Amino acid sequence: MKIGELTRTNRWWKGEPASWESLKPLFEHTFLSQRTLPPPTGNYIMRGPRQVGKTEMLLRGVAHLFAQSVPFQNITYISCDRLGGLGELRNTVRELRQVKMANPGPKVLLLDEVTSLTGWEKGVKEFCEEGFFKVYATGSRPKELEARAELFPGRAEILNFYPLSFAEFCVSLVRSCEEEVRIKGEKGTLWTYSRPGRHVREFLERFGLTPESGLMDLLGKLEPGLEVNSIRENILKLSPFADSLEALFRVYLETGGYPASIESRITGGPEPFELVVKDTLGTVEKEGLSIEILNRLLPELLRRMGSRVEYAGLAREVEVDPATVMRYVEILERSFLLREIYRLDGRVQPRKAKKVYFSDPFIFRGLCEYYGLQVDELGPLVEAVVVEHICRAIEDPFRHLWKTFLGYGEIRGREVDLVLARPVLRIEVKYEGSPERRDVDIVLTKDELNLSSRPWFIPVALFLLGLR
Repeated sequence: MKIGELTRTNRWWKGEPASWESLKPLFEHTFLSQRTLPPPTGNYIMRGPRQVGKTEMLLRGVAHLFAQSVPFQNITYISCDRLGGLGELRNTVRELRQVKMANPGPKVLLLDEVTSLTGWEKGVKEFCEEGFFKVYATGSRPKELEARAELFPGRAEILNFYPLSFAEFCVSLVRSCEEEVRIKGEKGTLWTYSRPGRHVREFLERFGLTPESGLMDLLGKLEPGLEVNSIRENILKLSPFADSLEALFRVYLETGGYPASIESRITGGPEPFELVVKDTLGTVEKEGLSIEILNRLLPELLRRMGSRVEYAGLAREVEVDPATVMRYVEILERSFLLREIYRLDGRVQPRKAKKVYFSDPFIFRGLCEYYGLQVDELGPLVEAVVVEHICRAIEDPFRHLWKTFLGYGEIRGREVDLVLARPVLRIEVKYEGSPERRDVDIVLTKDELNLSSRPWFIPVALFLLGLR
């Protein structure tokens, strides 16, 4: 790719004010995710599934990088899935280095979908080691990136990029009400964008929330974590918003954390099931999975979500051997599509029946739609959201430590939905039906709140926000 071609996608090279005008459309979506790039003090590789907002974050990050004293002319975005291979990327970066060498100030390289290139890790490693550019790279093949992670300690920080959590969903909604976006630098506001915030304001007003309600300020002050006293304090602070947050949680159960789905819900547009599902299946197929086996296995996992699964029996259902089922589940998990949890009764029991949960409500609903499945019960879906949020709260990028901390269990022959090893917490999810369980530590409910004695009864929406 020649430098001349890059000028068409890097229109901010023209300098102010043309640069700001070229970035303005990126801030005009009805729903605006509030995720931003980390500061340009190191190199970063962000891995996650497609359609979760990685490209938008990179491009909007141009404005925020400028606000952190990186000149527009020194910020380069390259869409790697448009390149012919690693050699073309290396040649492009080599030419860029020559062109940008005379420019004062730090230089930043934004590499989008870098894992689409065979041997990508060699190029990114070189760029990080050279140190001429600060590198931000994204990839939609998390398992592929995980396999190459040993090349990057000390060179780049690898970050997981998930669909939005419920807390991120709420914060982004409230922020999207604003009819102005202000990009601020050390010396104050650098640029102000007008945006269609009233549509989101009208949407939130249905749930009794406005930007002035104080929810966003409160979320910023919570002490996140799974420590019992921290949970209790967070719940008490959030309790005045309980009704509104429960209503928003019902929306989240439909949209999940995919920005395109949230935008469609606000604007009344069609749900982007086909786009997200086809992108997702296309990505996992690149990991060496047979689409024919996936089309037999995924419907069975969807039907069994939240139930105990014996892989030997499941293998017979989909006409493969148990080792194949285990390999497919592992790859789907490492691709951020689902979570597998074990029996936990003092220690992990990986040989016993597993439970499998899909990682986001929208991908679960999209796959059900794709395979023509009717799933009416909300209980397993709510349980899946709780599992995903707890896993994110306690995991690191690669070691899957949450697998030794979170599982399901039993008390006197009765199953317990979730058991945490550290701290020891037994959690029952009772979003539907009467929350009568008394032999656990926490019962997660739809709207019942009682912290006066154990078990605590906590609305799911409040619990999730307290984990952020």
